[in-house]
Amino acid sequence: MEAMDVLIGLVPGVIIGAVLVFALRYGKKSEASAKTVPMVGRTILREELDKGKSDYKSLKLEKEILAGALTRVFEAESKGKITKAEREILTTKYREQIKQVDTKIADLEVIVEVGELENLRSDLVNMLETKVSQIERRLNDARNRLEQIRGSAQIIIQEGEKPATEQSEEKKADKKVAKKEPAVDDKVKDIRNEVLEALARLEQMDIEG
Repeated sequence: MEAMDVLIGLVPGVIIGAVLVFALRYGKKSEASAKTVPMVGRTILREELDKGKSDYKSLKLEKEILAGALTRVFEAESKGKITKAEREILTTKYREQIKQVDTKIADLEVIVEVGELENLRSDLVNMLETKVSQIERRLNDARNRLEQIRGSAQIIIQEGEKPATEQSEEKKADKKVAKKEPAVDDKVKDIRNEVLEALARLEQMDIEG
């Protein structure tokens, strides 16, 4: 059972390695298209990102109000409340304001996108570092148990093979222990699922880029 623990412990390590290789490939690709953007650190501070999101919502609302006002101008002309010349003056005014708001919205969209991507990158890096540390600890423990198993195996070889009946009983005991310890496999599945989720998010970023 301890040997199986070692093998199970190696599985998430392989997955983590694949994710890190993908991250390195993604980083090189990003450097080729945007060499001025550092891979470490933040371009958009969290305070700036929060303000950008707030301003973006306000500008979207302002655009809706201006669009509504523009609609009412046409309705006023159709009802004879204003002349065609007055309508042209007002529509020109509102359209210019909408154009200015659209420009500000476009600028804020860039700020929000950069900030959100930096947050995502930071979260992924932190998650991977945490998982790698957990796997390293488990791997070290498993290696220690493996050394103990190998040491015991040498003693058995020197003393001679056990009778077939004893070996059969030991195998049965090992199977019983294996059935009683599903928690190890569950933990590995949890780690693997989290890593695969991170890999999927990295792939999505690569596609959208």
